[in-house]
Amino acid sequence: SYQYFNENDIRSFKGEQVNNFGELYIANSLFAQGLEYQYKPKYAFDVKTHEGNLYQPNFFLPELNIYIEFYLLDKKGGTPDYIDADTYHQRIECTQAIHQKFETHCVELTYAQYQEGKLLSTLVELITQRQKQYELMPKTKLSIESILLTLNESGKLNTLAQTLTKLVSLYKAANLGFSSDKAFKETVISNAEQPKQTEKLIALLSPILTAYEHYLASREEIDYEDMINKAVTYVQSGKFKSKWRFIMVDEFQDISEPRARLVKALRDNNKQCSVFAVGDDWQAIYRFSGADVSLTTKFAQYFGASTQAVLDQTFRFNNQIGKVATAFISKNPAQIHKTINSLKQINTPAISVIKRENKQVNSQKTQIINEMANGAIDDVLSAISAKVCKPVNVYLLARYWFLLPKNQDIKKLNNQYPLLTIEIQSFHAAKGKEADYVIILGMNKGASGFPSEKTTSSLFDAFLPKKEIFKYAEERRLFYVALTRAKDKVYIISDTATSSCFVSELINEHQIEISEFENTKSQPLINEANCPVCTTGILLKRSGRFGSFYACSNYPRCDHKEKPCVECESPMINSRFEGFKVCANNACQHLTPTCDKCNGEMVLRTSQKSKFWGCSNYRRYDPTSCKNSIDDAKITWPELVQ
Repeated sequence: SYQYFNENDIRSFKGEQVNNFGELYIANSLFAQGLEYQYKPKYAFDVKTHEGNLYQPNFFLPELNIYIEFYLLDKKGGTPDYIDADTYHQRIECTQAIHQKFETHCVELTYAQYQEGKLLSTLVELITQRQKQYELMPKTKLSIESILLTLNESGKLNTLAQTLTKLVSLYKAANLGFSSDKAFKETVISNAEQPKQTEKLIALLSPILTAYEHYLASREEIDYEDMINKAVTYVQSGKFKSKWRFIMVDEFQDISEPRARLVKALRDNNKQCSVFAVGDDWQAIYRFSGADVSLTTKFAQYFGASTQAVLDQTFRFNNQIGKVATAFISKNPAQIHKTINSLKQINTPAISVIKRENKQVNSQKTQIINEMANGAIDDVLSAISAKVCKPVNVYLLARYWFLLPKNQDIKKLNNQYPLLTIEIQSFHAAKGKEADYVIILGMNKGASGFPSEKTTSSLFDAFLPKKEIFKYAEERRLFYVALTRAKDKVYIISDTATSSCFVSELINEHQIEISEFENTKSQPLINEANCPVCTTGILLKRSGRFGSFYACSNYPRCDHKEKPCVECESPMINSRFEGFKVCANNACQHLTPTCDKCNGEMVLRTSQKSKFWGCSNYRRYDPTSCKNSIDDAKITWPELVQ
């Protein structure tokens, strides 16, 4: 999806932000063949599609005068679930008609060819035929050195090196041996989500692993993974005889299987030895480094018969934070049921949501985060400062460090509020720490949102503990950690137009404060503002020469734009009623019909005889534009639920 490509910054060798793997392979193949190409070029003729947009091909080869289109069609002509099949086939027919009308040559490639492994061979064959037709000599393929030089200039080699370094570490931590081992194929390749891709990965990793092991041996060194693996081997083979009777493991929820294997081997090495593990499965947040929460939730299955001592008294957070946090984390049935008793008891909600509209001044130009630009952080700090009469500490927390204020901004805030000691922490870094007050930032949807929707690469997943079934299981635990860093109160800042599903859940299902602050009037509770084209992006409010509009968060891969509601400037969505767009603001719910021919928005017009709705994609002097219209009296309006 566009979201996956945006989050992982997947680009071609030349650096183009391609839309899918088919386009990626086409671009890289053309580059490797030494062929000049243009990605998303301007077509030779200014011609609009039936949707009213200028036609733009996928690729153009100027030397051969060839256009290339890649269609997301399977063997049966079907499209992915997130694409409307009828609309997509209309676009293909329109594209074919354009090339036929202007007599331009277009090569059509499909996802079916990609699935069968024939995409690149088909492309090369068609290009070769065209070269012969034009009596051109085949281009010389670029050397590996030339390709690597280009990748190095783009910084992608550095990224690849970091990826391979992490994979080597995960591979060794799993203690799986080399790819020729039968056990390896059974435990990793056959169980991987993408077995073929994983097998190719192992083929790539094997020489790197061999060279790395040779390097360590030549220097008589071992790495951390060797320390664990060799220790297990020494204990199991009898080279090391343990005399320890008691083994204590703290933060057990963060343990990985290789480390648990060492603990178990040491325990089994001495019949009188017992293991005492201290852990909280509600705070297991390190799967990305190999930690396996099931070792905690299924402790007895791994270590055998055991007894459990419950630590149910907390001296940190009050009962109101505990009540909400416990109910929130307990939604996942795989978590161990617990009753947490708070020493501090209060009667009013201790979690407060402040709603503010995100400004467009953040980002790379000003380096000011949304929550500072719209004044929300100042509002919360002022509220805290007004209620305290002695020094207190305040944590600003976010899922990612880059969503937090810069150090110079924190310095100014500390000077501005002398009774407050203000610090920044990521959710992960805050684990084990505490503050009197916590302000949580970045609680929105999107590529850098929370819960994170970033997809872990299947390459990493092959070596990591099995994914949990419950949606956002680890992200839910991470939010629990964030909520429970506060002793007295948690403030959550959110732009409800793009609000995190976790914020919506807190508002709808838990006793929290939602009216402590004066909220932006134009901020309705909106949960459906997804892009209607790519479905994974969300509609973000933007400003242009002609006023406000909504654009997809997956731009530039998805360039869909949407006009705002004419009544309240909230986003318009088409997922609630078939044939209509409705304002996402539940307090407004303005309705507009959509065109059943091209899905364009209909506009109310008046003729001499009556009122009618005409397609907004109609262009008077363009015969290819949509001319659909419907009499106003014939529209059956849906019932709105207030």
